[in-house]
Amino acid sequence: MIGMARSLFGANAGSLSAGGTESIFLAVQTARDHAHARGVMSPELVCARTVHPAFAKACKYLDVTQRFTEVTDDGRADPEAMEAALNADTALLVASAPGYPFGVIDPVTDIAAMAAERDLLCHVDACLGGWLLPFWERLGEEVVPWDFRVEGVTSLSADIHKYGYCFKGISTITYRDPELYQRQVFMYDQWPGGLYASASAAGTRPGPPIAGAWATITHLGADGYMRLGARVLEATQGFLAAVDSVDGVRATPTPDMSVFQIGVDADSEVVVDIEAVGDRMDERGWNMDRQQGGLHVMLSPGHDKVATAFGEDLAASVADQGVPLECSTPTVGWSTTRRCRGGWRNEWSFGGPTAPFFDGAGEEPARFVLRQVDDDRFVVEELVLYDDGVISMSLPRREGGAHRPGLDPVLHGVVRTGQRAAHPRSTRARHDVGGDQGGGAIR
Repeated sequence: MIGMARSLFGANAGSLSAGGTESIFLAVQTARDHAHARGVMSPELVCARTVHPAFAKACKYLDVTQRFTEVTDDGRADPEAMEAALNADTALLVASAPGYPFGVIDPVTDIAAMAAERDLLCHVDACLGGWLLPFWERLGEEVVPWDFRVEGVTSLSADIHKYGYCFKGISTITYRDPELYQRQVFMYDQWPGGLYASASAAGTRPGPPIAGAWATITHLGADGYMRLGARVLEATQGFLAAVDSVDGVRATPTPDMSVFQIGVDADSEVVVDIEAVGDRMDERGWNMDRQQGGLHVMLSPGHDKVATAFGEDLAASVADQGVPLECSTPTVGWSTTRRCRGGWRNEWSFGGPTAPFFDGAGEEPARFVLRQVDDDRFVVEELVLYDDGVISMSLPRREGGAHRPGLDPVLHGVVRTGQRAAHPRSTRARHDVGGDQGGGAIR
């Protein structure tokens, strides 16, 4: 598998790891040790704010200072800002291909050239794009340079468990120079048990992810990855076209790959509360991650079949979002409530005999009356709504995300004024378009 990765990225050495976090950790550890060998005892890493949090984690564990720089308006790393952050202790520059939040590829050529000019290391985090971008390029898509064909790139991480379509956790960390890779390897014989050596942070590692990755790669081959890559490309084009067709929202910024953020279109006259849109999409069967600037989408091959449905539901969700409320989220004793159309949605954790439900103005539009069955279980005896409107409520969940046993599913769905709580059950498929594992699956 390392031979496959080396061929795909143009590397000369490398190893497997248990995931992108470990691959990034090993790249930072290698850069730190390389800096120490050069006499730099307090090494620093320079990166954009959009890099994966695994870099912050590695810097914390390895006592490396992380210097952040702001991005440009298109969400990419700013080479000028990065250059301004360099100093005598700089050991590693980082570029993403692409970054997770926006799906844009940093200017790898400029960043790598900056590193090469100063005899510094440059790591490309291609955990997301490593096993997809090469095949998009073969399909004729214009892909900016990002791998070892770029002079100055010294290491590259790429997860097989994302667009390599393998189950977690399996990733690769590769290097231009075998000598640099040797800094990653740990060897020890200062004990009576013989030589201990390992090429990654773990000693003993589970075999199934490795075997599964080998089976998947050899089964698919280049033709299979081309076929699946074409489907992801079609899904990406379809989803982006769907977003463009809805007034009030847009992809912010324009992505380079099948990962992107849906945010508010600042040039539109339509008033949009993007979190409320996300709630409406949840109700229509879409699982979309939330991030600071909007809704996060990551696509898989199967999403090429639901782009039209996505566009229709997104348009309906924007139209159905409700008027944004200018008040803070209230807390009601044992539960926190979130705004939804017509009022607030309770995110329960545990309930008592009665559970009041407040709107943003402090009024009480609804009350749940619960009957205790035993120490852990309650059932809904009554639900009364006092105001007009539609109020959406979520089913109580216990720790770990499972439904609390014994709670009647009457709260799963939408209840209108004047109705006793019924038992609506959705038969729609759930569409997972968030997360970081190849876009998830259609459920």
